[in-house]
Amino acid sequence: MSKEAKKMNTYIKYTAFLAAVLLVSGALGAAAAYFKVENWDSVFVVLAGLIRRNMALILLVLSAICITYQEVILHRMKKIGAEIPGAEDAEGDRLEFEMEQMGSAGTISSNLFSVLSILVLCTGYSMEYIIDLGKKENVWLLAAFVIFLIGTVYQGYWQMRYVKTIQRAYPEKKGDPTSRRFQEEWLKSCDEAERDVIYQGAYKAYRGISKLLPALAFVAMIAHLLWDTGIMAVVMVCIIWIVMVIIYSRSCVIKKSQQIK
Repeated sequence: MSKEAKKMNTYIKYTAFLAAVLLVSGALGAAAAYFKVENWDSVFVVLAGLIRRNMALILLVLSAICITYQEVILHRMKKIGAEIPGAEDAEGDRLEFEMEQMGSAGTISSNLFSVLSILVLCTGYSMEYIIDLGKKENVWLLAAFVIFLIGTVYQGYWQMRYVKTIQRAYPEKKGDPTSRRFQEEWLKSCDEAERDVIYQGAYKAYRGISKLLPALAFVAMIAHLLWDTGIMAVVMVCIIWIVMVIIYSRSCVIKKSQQIK
């Protein structure tokens, strides 16, 4: 097949993709009109109200589950780290992989807790709502904020303990987790194989987010159209989108310029 035919196929595929998007969008628009989804905001209001009334309890349960889980992970990582120095090659590889799994699970749970806590807290994070609260409700709201703060502080300390646990198992790993240059120092202390894993993971994350952000922007626009959710969500997603692309593109150019010097 000639290069011109391949180019034409590319344009045809893109046109077909656009046509499919238009058809799906039209079908979704018709379904939204038929089911009157613009009236579904009452469901979100009821759900937000339910979370708001039980905010302190939900945050307390989330914190208890997350802290227990993360302490178990850290305990397991410390035990594995103590076994690694005296392990044989095959056993050492297995222990290192298990430690990596534990660390990954802990990091995910830490960030998941932060995201869920923010979402729960946001249901009552409104001056209009706070002003209208009575004395008893204000106490519970203050308790929710305190629980959120304690949980956030714990996550910070947990992440530092996580880094220190890895450094005890691998003394060659450098970097102070409270330093602004921690990521850079940590990367420099990794070997080529570890850097390759980090680079591949970072690139996959970039690819995933680059596909997700346009979809999120579209969803935010539709939500604002139907339920008047506010333009700020659209603005924030678009800012993250363009900043991510700029950072990635500039990083590639800088890296290339360093290679040709």
